[in-house]
Amino acid sequence: MPKQTTAYWVEKLTTIEMPILSAVVSQLSKLTGDDETEVTQLAEVILKDPHMTSQVLKIANSVQYNPISASINTVSRAIVLLGFQGVRSLCLSLMMVDSLLRKTPRDRLLETMAKAFHAAVLARAMYQKTDNSNLEEVFIAALLYNLGEMTFWAYGGQTADKLECADSDHQAIEKALGTSFKTLSKEIGKVWHLGPILQDSLSESKKKSLPSQAVELGDAYSQLNINDEKELIILEKKIAGFTGESLNDTKLLIKEASEAATLVAVEFGAAKVCHLISGYKDVTQKNSSKKATILTADTKLQLKILRDLSNAVSDSDLDVTTVFQMALEGMHRGIGLERAVLAFFHQDKVKLKFVLGEHTDGWREKFSFDVSKTSANIFSDCVKNPQPTWLDQTYFKQHQDILTHSISTLLGNKPAFIGVLRINKRNAALFYADRGHTSEELNDEHFDAFKHFLNQSELSIQAMANKKKP
Repeated sequence: MPKQTTAYWVEKLTTIEMPILSAVVSQLSKLTGDDETEVTQLAEVILKDPHMTSQVLKIANSVQYNPISASINTVSRAIVLLGFQGVRSLCLSLMMVDSLLRKTPRDRLLETMAKAFHAAVLARAMYQKTDNSNLEEVFIAALLYNLGEMTFWAYGGQTADKLECADSDHQAIEKALGTSFKTLSKEIGKVWHLGPILQDSLSESKKKSLPSQAVELGDAYSQLNINDEKELIILEKKIAGFTGESLNDTKLLIKEASEAATLVAVEFGAAKVCHLISGYKDVTQKNSSKKATILTADTKLQLKILRDLSNAVSDSDLDVTTVFQMALEGMHRGIGLERAVLAFFHQDKVKLKFVLGEHTDGWREKFSFDVSKTSANIFSDCVKNPQPTWLDQTYFKQHQDILTHSISTLLGNKPAFIGVLRINKRNAALFYADRGHTSEELNDEHFDAFKHFLNQSELSIQAMANKKKP
């Protein structure tokens, strides 16, 4: 057996035990939101997982994240209103919690995660008293401050079994591991690019930033034995000094954060740790649904997104790109069209801009087709058609001569809808949508809804374009 060191455990816990999570976390962590493509990629990562999508929207509409109660019906809008970094941090937290609790969790893991939620909510509440920026980064840094310990209890195998059965203390556990949990958290954070606040809070530096100080104070309070009155008073005074609040106001802030931590844990799918959180209050939760394999139409959601699209012209937070993304998400989640594409016209080609759905790997590079007047394929044919086209079996039989090999290879000749969005009589964008690899059929209701989204998008973008004219 290899010698157990920090490097050994980092390799085992990230690459061997959690390779899929490691890949997605690394992908998300490297996205900075500095350009439009990265914002699109974040939305696509979320929308590939229906459970993740529902969790993100649920939390985005909660009091903790959305105190003004602005209705958020799409991931695209969530990113606009909550900010790229806030939504990215939210996704990272959700994925970590889901992965760690997926198997039958050990008691030590539940205890550590309960403290993590307590620390995260308290750290965010404390830091909000000093600054409103970086709140979600503070939250995730505090939640993952003890990531090394949580991943060990989740995926430590026989070593974790033995140490838990022996009821070993921290010192004995770390001696057996050949490393400390703090070091393990720091190194996993580096591998997964979990941000500077987490790294700074775990560093040995005595000069910590304000966000890192909030993280450390939140963690210290969550680890505290509340029956130790002397230590409790000392820590309460430190928190009061950090926030600039009175001691009585600080005690109220701590109490409210402790109670809120229970609700936050439930929203993050960690209801089983709630009873271990200091200040626990019983809350009810419906069992989270498993990841859906087939999307179904949601007429209520369709109406909500269509209403958002119609209000886009008066919403200063939205731009044309976000409107396109919202329309595509409405087709995907609202109508239940598994694969949905928005492509833009560039000279004589139509090239993919956004894509949602499974089995679309490689589409971003390969979805580029000639639509010039002399070309002959299903896309150039639909561009010439003033109305949206339903590519059903009858269409395919009648147009075998334009079913090109490149399009068939990429899309699979699936029944589909294609519609061209025109602004000022010019082709601006093309929507393509199908049911993917499911056995579900397209029907008249699907087509009517597709046309409705296409028309509303066209009206909204036309109105936004007219509004910009001097």
